[in-house]
Amino acid sequence: MQLLFKKALVVLCLASSCAIASEQSFRVFFDKEEFYLPSAPKLALLVGNEDDSTIFKYSDETGKKFIGISFMSTHPDLDMGCPLEVLLSDVFVGTKKSNCDQKSTYAFKGEFVEGSDNGYWENGDQRFYYSVGKDKSHVFIVRKDKRIIQIDTDFLDKPAIRTMLSKHL
Repeated sequence: MQLLFKKALVVLCLASSCAIASEQSFRVFFDKEEFYLPSAPKLALLVGNEDDSTIFKYSDETGKKFIGISFMSTHPDLDMGCPLEVLLSDVFVGTKKSNCDQKSTYAFKGEFVEGSDNGYWENGDQRFYYSVGKDKSHVFIVRKDKRIIQIDTDFLDKPAIRTMLSKHL
């Protein structure tokens, strides 16, 4: 519990001190990764579990205007037939050179690709799969260590997402 409190305090300190530095955005670090989020969130919340989720809320309205950052993991009982980073490549790039379970691939495409502006960006060390939809957008960052960071938002458009990732792209 004490570690969780320290993490939450660091997030809040970063949010408040960096928001002063820029009126348009502030810097947030998530597991050594740097992101530029819109300034002045109304709430910053750290949920300490195996995925270490951090949520920034920009509205007083329940469930509206949020950015969530977490590690993406799969349930141990879920067998996709391939590693998660391979499944993401199949879904967003259409490689279809893997042994990924077709039901998993179909489900991911339905959730993250169909009806959205989607694709990927690369920086040499990481690949950023994105899905920008009308009501919700997602970014999956596949790192060299194969850990995947998932970012979800319901209000950022594609240029704002690129700005958020500007340290990496």
